[in-house]
Amino acid sequence: MGEPWWRTLVVGLAFLLAIAGTFVFASRAGRRVRQIHAANEPIREWMSIPFIAHAQHVPASVLFQAVGVQPNEPRDRRSVRHIARDLNRPVPELMARLQRAIDAAAQPPGGPAAMNDQFLAAVSQYGAPALFGIVTIAAIGVPLPITLLLIVAGSMISQGAMSPWWAISAAASGSILGDQGGYAIGRWGRPIAVTKLSGLFGSRASLPAMEAKAKAWGGPGIFITRWLLSPLGPWINLASGTAGYPWHRFLFWDILGVITRVAVCISLGRFFSDRVMSLYAVLGDLTWATAALLAAIIPGYLLLTYLRKARVQ
Repeated sequence: MGEPWWRTLVVGLAFLLAIAGTFVFASRAGRRVRQIHAANEPIREWMSIPFIAHAQHVPASVLFQAVGVQPNEPRDRRSVRHIARDLNRPVPELMARLQRAIDAAAQPPGGPAAMNDQFLAAVSQYGAPALFGIVTIAAIGVPLPITLLLIVAGSMISQGAMSPWWAISAAASGSILGDQGGYAIGRWGRPIAVTKLSGLFGSRASLPAMEAKAKAWGGPGIFITRWLLSPLGPWINLASGTAGYPWHRFLFWDILGVITRVAVCISLGRFFSDRVMSLYAVLGDLTWATAALLAAIIPGYLLLTYLRKARVQ
């Protein structure tokens, strides 16, 4: 007996929806890539004056003069928000002055929430130690823009404001440490700790489903959620622990995936050092396009199975 018509219809619609999502996000990523060198990078509160100068191709001395600040030697890495607080001026006023100075310079090249801006400002000002701490917290399960932080670190490396080895070491070790913390809570933590942690990044009812995925995906699933599907990383860490996945295998795949993510994001940040926010938007669209494509595989396979059964009958 064949599958009910309504089930085939639902699977077909799910497949079409996933394919449509893939094309939508892929096309958005394509448009952003084409525009990545065409539009100026917007000024953000977390950015330092040298960072803005690099992105806008304007001498840093011009921007310091515009806001009436004598730069600290050898490199003033204070964020716009920090400088505004020191001068007791509103942040929008300083940003407007910087924008006017950029417009006046007329040298064209060939948004996160306020809390995210504070973390980005910390990385911009304090470098690798701040990067290590923030990445560790995010890997455990606190939703923070780690991809953007790594891109910013790459941009700072290209400007000589951060050592590449310190940045890579801090980001990789922090991410691995946080991932192991999430795994340990799932493996050896009390139920109340698992419940509270899972509540940070989604519905509690989703944990059993993630356990099933962790068992089915195994090592490759851990690897792919370190970089390609990174939003699922904290879930997989916790679920791998609760599912009893061997720790030495988890550690191996975790290290492999983390190194891949850190190397890719920091390298892209160095290459597109003056287009940090635009690059972050492109990577976000590509992540969603990949997720939609993977989501299309299951209904596509089921639809093909149903159609074959109907043809045989």
